[in-house]
Amino acid sequence: MITVSVSPTGRLRGKSIYLESLELAEEFSTYLHQLFRQRKYRSDYTLEVVVEMSSRGKTISRWKADDSEQVKDVLQLQART
Repeated sequence: MITVSVSPTGRLRGKSIYLESLELAEEFSTYLHQLFRQRKYRSDYTLEVVVEMSSRGKTISRWKADDSEQVKDVLQLQART
């Protein structure tokens, strides 16, 4: 098995995504399921929400703020269409 993450826009990537709340992660997961249904590997993936603690507080906080804001923008755009 290969583990990859997704960017805030739903593209596959190696870097993890950090979100500010479990609720936002669940909402993003629902969006990703809809998005991935259109892809050729739609039957070859599973999504997991992993909650981890980190000692890299400032770095993670910055990533979390940036990633969360981008995810919220994507979800708001999706809601309009």
